[in-house]
Amino acid sequence: MKKIASILFLILTISIYGQSKMNQYNSSGKKHGKWAVYLDNEWKEIKDSSKASFIKYTYFDNGTNLYPMGPRDKSWMLKNSNGVSSTTGLVILNGEYSWIDKKGQLRAVDVFKNGEYVMHKFYYSNGKINQIFDYTKKYKGQDYTYTISEYNKDGKMKFYIHRNGTSGWMLYEGSEDDLK
Repeated sequence: MKKIASILFLILTISIYGQSKMNQYNSSGKKHGKWAVYLDNEWKEIKDSSKASFIKYTYFDNGTNLYPMGPRDKSWMLKNSNGVSSTTGLVILNGEYSWIDKKGQLRAVDVFKNGEYVMHKFYYSNGKINQIFDYTKKYKGQDYTYTISEYNKDGKMKFYIHRNGTSGWMLYEGSEDDLK
């Protein structure tokens, strides 16, 4: 009985400690660390988790959201919601989610793994790729950095890196060599 009580106490302690590490503010009152973001069926951010359909996670560095999710066009529809509806309840984003416009044209793809952003792809209305945010490619192995590949309508690519620099979080033009 003592062994079971000890195990339960350990599990409770770990779960309380783990929960205390999310949605924290720093000493300046700014969001810092891992945060839960609640989304409705159209992926609009909402504060009330009881009205949410989806949850994703993001990270803040002294108030700066490191993995922001841009708004979706009101006319876009979520093509594949992995069986989630407003009656399913709160679901952690996991897998690939495609957004289509009124003409049935693919406009965006979001990829998540257990609520964490993996990749975002945005398409021009002609179906060609516009931007790819790849959250798995890190600047020289540094945490919380990622790459952005931006393509003009002719298909020419510019490569950007989002990282913490001397002036805070910044976006700068780089090259694939910066990833090594």
